[in-house]
Amino acid sequence: MIEKRPNIFILMALISYPSFCAILYTPALPVMSIFFGVTDGLIQQSMTTFLLGYALGQLIYGPISNAFGRKKAIYFGILLSILGAFGCVVSYWVESLWVLLISRFIQAFGASCGINMTFTCINDCFEGKQARDIYALMPMSFAVVPILGVLFGGVLTEFFSWEFCFYFLILSGLLLLKLVTKLPESNSMLDRFAIRWQRVLISYFDTLKETTMLLYALVVGCGIAIYYIFAILAPFIATNNLSLTGFAYGEISLILGAGYLLGSLLSRGIDKIVRERTALLIGIIIETCAILGMLLSFSFGFVNIFSLFFLMMAVFFGQAFVFSNATLLGLRQAVDRATSSSMMSFIFISFSVIAVLSAGLLHRHEAIDLPMFLISFIALMWIIFFIAAKKEKQVE
Repeated sequence: MIEKRPNIFILMALISYPSFCAILYTPALPVMSIFFGVTDGLIQQSMTTFLLGYALGQLIYGPISNAFGRKKAIYFGILLSILGAFGCVVSYWVESLWVLLISRFIQAFGASCGINMTFTCINDCFEGKQARDIYALMPMSFAVVPILGVLFGGVLTEFFSWEFCFYFLILSGLLLLKLVTKLPESNSMLDRFAIRWQRVLISYFDTLKETTMLLYALVVGCGIAIYYIFAILAPFIATNNLSLTGFAYGEISLILGAGYLLGSLLSRGIDKIVRERTALLIGIIIETCAILGMLLSFSFGFVNIFSLFFLMMAVFFGQAFVFSNATLLGLRQAVDRATSSSMMSFIFISFSVIAVLSAGLLHRHEAIDLPMFLISFIALMWIIFFIAAKKEKQVE
């Protein structure tokens, strides 16, 4: 445990950076499909390639940070993400969808250091109840930063052009790079052999034996899949069914952040009363009720601002409970915290890649597709939760 603690607000900015990069451009998706002359499903694959880079990036930052330090790993990741954002701007200049897809992958591969290194720094510097309190704070950044990103993306798309979303991400990356210089180095025992591929493979295979971590990673994966499926499908519903502009979509999306923020605050307060598993269960119940409400509303043709945004606000409220508690439960018994954090992040983001790819390929351009996808993942979340709870009881 290091003496100097990291600034919590910088950690919150760091952990939200990948999501900010992922969804800031989503209000521009309908415009981008027209610009590149491709289908809605094909332009949505720019999110799939981002998540693929996001997932694979999780595997390198644990070993890099063990060998060279947490801060150097973060510097490398942010610089790479800035390069990827610049590539997205180039895709506008050359009018190439392939350049966009490749650049999104590079951007995500770099930005993925955010969630991985934040978890690692928290585990390096905090323990017990203090660690739980910090984990409960982290979803607050998801309540503010990514949703503000949607608002900024809507403004930039409507009043300028979609490529300005990526100019903005370049500036955001430079600002974050400046902020992380103020973080302390939390790895005091550098291991240069940590980046040897044999050592890396052995470390990751060892983490795969941690059944509890694997199960809770899948619980988080279901929640993140819900988050990103909404991010790629909702803009088209807002445009085609509700006739909303990109700016209006961004404005209304602020209520989603309000839901996440309220959930984060309550999740942090309720930890004094209930255990992590109970708090996680509360979050899953809330998400289930909201998604069922959306499914019923859409089934009867009630596709409106309430059924799309306000019910999703309740989903985000529950997701704040799920994310913080499932992550803490999954990493609590980890021996190599950096490697376990990397593997957990890789698993739940890889799961999201499969989910978003499926949604992009299978949706029929009908509003009802959204709640149908969401209900399938909340059902899977229930199944995995019960398996994880049963495993924990056997250990206890």
